[in-house]
Amino acid sequence: MLENGDSWRDTFVATLRGDGVKLPSFFITQTSHTATYASGRRIPKHVTPIKGMNNDKMKEWIDMISEHVDQPSLLILDQASSHKSPTVIEHIGTKVLPDGTPKFQPLLLPAKASFLISPCDNSFFSAFKTHYTKLNRHTLALKKQACETAYQAVSNTTVANLFRHCGIITTETIHQIENRLSKGMTCILSETEEEYKEFYDSWKTGALQDDDLPPPPRGVGNDIILPEDSLLDGGYWV
Repeated sequence: MLENGDSWRDTFVATLRGDGVKLPSFFITQTSHTATYASGRRIPKHVTPIKGMNNDKMKEWIDMISEHVDQPSLLILDQASSHKSPTVIEHIGTKVLPDGTPKFQPLLLPAKASFLISPCDNSFFSAFKTHYTKLNRHTLALKKQACETAYQAVSNTTVANLFRHCGIITTETIHQIENRLSKGMTCILSETEEEYKEFYDSWKTGALQDDDLPPPPRGVGNDIILPEDSLLDGGYWV
């Protein structure tokens, strides 16, 4: 982003909760030893420059959003270095609810992973960009103001509608979801029976050839199949 003739890359973190509520924004200013004092980016030589999200900033962000989480939640992250850092993961584990239950359960995805939120993500930032490009942002202070103004211009209702369109928010009850997912299934293997899956597959394919082999354990059934992306509560869909 050009700013009075200089090019800087600042980071604006927009956090959208799963129910469509926007959490407070988080702005990371790029700093430098050689920036002008007037830019607001100049730092002493003994201080490490900030180029974007790092471990310390990630922990600050975790501290901020943890104040807006009141039940165990899934925190979806890609594998950026500051996301998977052991110190950051350990810091996430310190954020617990009053009863001692961890607030966040991290899920690390490949850096280029494409998942359900992508259409919502793109739609949100398209709306954000529409407002942002209309604003004066030629100084650091104006850039921060423009980001916050554009962020507030996208309402929680808009975010909720995007999430609902993507299936992240639903009006279904948990029982309705269970009934819908269970249609077409003939049986499910529990986690305690999962150990039999490898044995069954080997027996079925003829890899194990022994006259003394017993039949498959009770409950395994015939033609056990594990389609991609079809795990439910640790069980196998059949």
